[in-house]
Amino acid sequence: MTELVWIVIDLLPLGAISAALAWGLVRNKDSRQGGLPAIGWFMSIGLATLIGLLSLTGLPPWKSIESKHWLVMAVVPAAFFVALIGSIPKTPKVLTWLLRVLVAAGVAPVLMQPMVRYNWSVSEAAGWLGGLGATILAVWILMHLYTVRYGGRAPLFVIGATAAGVAACTFASGSITAGQLTGSFAVVLGGAWLATSRSKTCTHAGPALTDLTIPLLLGLLINSWAYSWQMQHEPWASRVVAILLVVAPLGLWADRLPWLKRLSSTRQAVLGSAVSLSLIAVALSIAGYEAYLRAQATGPSYY
Repeated sequence: MTELVWIVIDLLPLGAISAALAWGLVRNKDSRQGGLPAIGWFMSIGLATLIGLLSLTGLPPWKSIESKHWLVMAVVPAAFFVALIGSIPKTPKVLTWLLRVLVAAGVAPVLMQPMVRYNWSVSEAAGWLGGLGATILAVWILMHLYTVRYGGRAPLFVIGATAAGVAACTFASGSITAGQLTGSFAVVLGGAWLATSRSKTCTHAGPALTDLTIPLLLGLLINSWAYSWQMQHEPWASRVVAILLVVAPLGLWADRLPWLKRLSSTRQAVLGSAVSLSLIAVALSIAGYEAYLRAQATGPSYY
C-alpha cells in the first residue's frame, strides 16, 4: 500500500513536473553550443530532482548525519553549479574540467563520512575514496565525450534506465527509502525524455546533461550500495551489481564499433541502448536472485 501511495502521490506528479519543465525550457532547442538551451536542460532536470528528493527527505537538519541529506545539501548543488558554469558560452574549458574533477573527487567522501570515521583505516579510506572518485570521473568523461560528439536523446534514456535499475536493485535489497530516492530521479529523467520525444530539433542535450546527471546517478548508487544493499549470500554479488550499473551507461559506446558505421544513426542508438539495457538486466537478475535467497532464509514475512 505504501508503494502504491508513493507512486500516485509522489511519482506521477514528479514526472509531470519534469515533463512540463522540459517541454517549456528545452523543447525544439539544440544546446550543443551552450547558452540558454543548455541551461534549460539542466534546470528542468535539476529542479524536478530537487523537488523529488526534498519530498522524501524533507529539509536537511543543520547538522546532517545521514547521506541522504548530503545528497540534497552537497551533491545536487555541486552538480548544478558545474552544469551552470559549463553551459555559459566561452567559459574556459580548464575551469570546467577542474570543477568536474573536484566534484567527482568529492562525491564519495561526502556521502561515506560514517565509513571514513568509524569503519576504515587511513589506507582503506584512501583506496576506496580514490577508486570511487576515479571511477566517477572516468564515467563522466566518457559520457561527456559521447554526448558532445554524437548527441541524440539516447544518453538521457540510458542514464534514466540505469537510475531505474539502481532503484529496482535497492528495492530488491529491502530498502524502500533509498529505492525511492533513486526511483524519483529515474522518473524525472523519464519525464524529460518523454516530453522531448517528438521534438524535431531537440537532438542534443549537450554537456549540461552529463554534468548534472552523472554525479547524481553515481552518488545515488554509492548511497544505496554503501548503506542499503543486502546481498550477503554471494560475497561478490553487491560489487558485481554495482560495477554493472556503473558501466551500463557506457554501453552506448557499442554503437561506435567500426562494423556498425553503415547503419543509420537511429539504429546505432538503438543497438547502444540495447547493450546498456542488457547490463542493467544482468544486474537486476543478480539482485533478484539475492532477494529470493534472502526470502527463503527468512520466511514469507520478510517483506
